[in-house]
Amino acid sequence: MNPKLSLIVPIYNGGKFIAGLGENFLNIHNALGNVEFIVINDGSRDDTLAQLQALFAAHPQLQHHLIDTPNGGVSRARNLALEKAGGEFVMFMDHDDQLNPQELGRFLDVMETQSADLLQFDVEEKFRLGDGVAVMDLAKYMNELSFMSAVWSYIYRRDLIEALRLRFIPGMAYLEDGIFLLEYMLACKKVAATHQKVYLYVNNPDSVMRKKRTAAQTQKYLDDIGLAVKEYTRLMNADKQPEVSRRLLEIRDSFQFIYITSMLKNRIPAAEMFRRLRDVGYDYRLEGYPSRFNRRMRTRVLCGLFRSKTALGVLAASKAMAR
Repeated sequence: MNPKLSLIVPIYNGGKFIAGLGENFLNIHNALGNVEFIVINDGSRDDTLAQLQALFAAHPQLQHHLIDTPNGGVSRARNLALEKAGGEFVMFMDHDDQLNPQELGRFLDVMETQSADLLQFDVEEKFRLGDGVAVMDLAKYMNELSFMSAVWSYIYRRDLIEALRLRFIPGMAYLEDGIFLLEYMLACKKVAATHQKVYLYVNNPDSVMRKKRTAAQTQKYLDDIGLAVKEYTRLMNADKQPEVSRRLLEIRDSFQFIYITSMLKNRIPAAEMFRRLRDVGYDYRLEGYPSRFNRRMRTRVLCGLFRSKTALGVLAASKAMAR
């Protein structure tokens, strides 16, 4: 019998988290039963692999695939796992986080009974969804809720992932989630959303997004934001659904904004900044931002400056926004 859920967990140097991860796996197995755990040891240099091997040896009831591979980054690791996945549904989890098994089981049932293509959990309370789960079409969902670009905040249908031949961009280490997610989302007909917590996020200071970056990592981060802008532009231009086109523009322009602020904060010289902006096809009109989801005065002022090449050059030269 095919598993109900494929839970994909990439790990790099996560030895100190394996005990907690294993306990969570056991709780999920006991609550749901038919789950496969796909764990990718992405070239760890600590005892991660040995601990994972011991975990699965001690608990043979856990249906699993343990993939040991040279380090290739989170995107490649998730892609390797998708090749192995056999579940009706797919979820992604970071090795230092946890899932609530009881709530997870309930929402898998919701996806089946409501024929939902995607389910988002832990939606902010400011978005009115009522009690339980709200089910809506794609246009309503995209236009009423802000875009949460963390891939672990959703449940997906594996058959739709495969129909789209959807994979993460190899080599992309930052912001890879949102591109995968948005491309999947645009193929959905029905989306479910809930305020309930399923994913228990741990704010780990050693995570890729939290840890202080080296100069090389900063360059990689900027490269990946630029790639994200290109990909969001591609999706915006390719989409044929006029009722979501404005929202796609807002999402793309929010990442243009992130790109510029990141370069200014990291003291990127004006010549390099403008070269990068030309490379991504930067749209100086910045029509979609600030969106209705971010109307802070500082954002509005910065967007006004970012629409002017002259003002951008002055900002870069002044280093007024540098960290």
